[in-house]
Order: sequence, then C-alpha cells, then structure tokens
Amino acid sequence: MTTFETIGLGAARTDGQSRSEFNRLVWISAAFAAAILAVIASAALAFPPSASAGDAAAKANRLDGALPASCSGQAWGAWSPDCLAALTGNTSLRPVGTVTVEQRPAGENVSVLMRLPANG
Repeated sequence: MTTFETIGLGAARTDGQSRSEFNRLVWISAAFAAAILAVIASAALAFPPSASAGDAAAKANRLDGALPASCSGQAWGAWSPDCLAALTGNTSLRPVGTVTVEQRPAGENVSVLMRLPANG
C-alpha cells in the first residue's frame, strides 16, 4: 500500500490513520460544508433584493392630485360621507363601516358582541 491513498472527494489518508477515523473526518467535513451552504442559502432567502425605484414610483401616484377640502384632517378609511362624495363624485353612498361593541352581563361568564354602524 502506498503512503497516500486517494479516496472519494479528493481526500487522502496516510497509512497511520485507520479507515474508520478517516471516514469520520470525511463525514464531519461534509456536514460542515452542508452547514455552510445552509447558512448561505438562509441568508439569501432572508434578505431578498430591495424594490427598485420604478416600483416605488408606480405606487406613489395612486391618488392623483390633492385631497378635497372636505377630506382635510381625516385618516384613510375613516372618511365622512361628504369626503367620500367629493372623492368619488357619487352622492348616493351608503356607509358600511361598523364598530364592534362588547357587553358582559354581571354574574355571567358570557360576552355579547354587537356590530353597529360606525356613524350611528
């Protein structure tokens, strides 16, 4: 037997090493390489490429122009009927916003939930 015997993956062992010790080192090396690849893959998935400037520009112009005067100071989604009419041009709008109210009767282990119109 020669001093170095080439065994899979380009590894070499000396005559002084037993086959089981050498196989153990090969498996540890393979596990270490797999762990490094897993870290690299998870980093690639955890940090996706950032959005391009074109994507941001496309989203910035969703509302053309300024809001009407009747909408000043109102948060998105909590607009008054006057503001909605000014935004859409439709005067026959029905409110669909609701508020959930909870009641707990005294002495009972029950809660009663009721949905009411947001403006009523």
